[in-house]
Amino acid sequence: MRLLDRYILKEMAAAFLLGLMVFTFVLLTNRILRLVELIVNKGVGILTVLQLFLYVLPFSLVVTIPMSVLLATLATYMRLNTDGEMLALRGAGLSLLRLTRPALFFGLGATVLTMVVSVWVLPFSNQALRSSASSSPRTDGSPRIRSSFGWA
Repeated sequence: MRLLDRYILKEMAAAFLLGLMVFTFVLLTNRILRLVELIVNKGVGILTVLQLFLYVLPFSLVVTIPMSVLLATLATYMRLNTDGEMLALRGAGLSLLRLTRPALFFGLGATVLTMVVSVWVLPFSNQALRSSASSSPRTDGSPRIRSSFGWA
């Protein structure tokens, strides 16, 4: 991997992580408020609420990973263009295909990650959420959780 590829991938990774955090937070805001309501009003333990949050997280990751890749690609190449680096690289004889190769590899990696989350992690979290929703009555006094992610 050449220095240019590492430079572009580093720029993309920073924008990707920021976008992933922001997009995931925005998509899960409603769920987070419901989880906080469980802690405050129903007296559910924090560990139980964190477990429920981890069960719900893959639902949003399937959507937010591709959105974050798009944001990272656009932000990276826009910054390269704004700073004149794209013009300098093109002037040095690099083709557009060569300049987009890191983005293609980054997108391919994100596609594999999204596939892993949607094929293996999402069904597991679905099953775990259902089993926690239909579990026997709680001995610690915490409420039963309906499978529609609403609470009794």
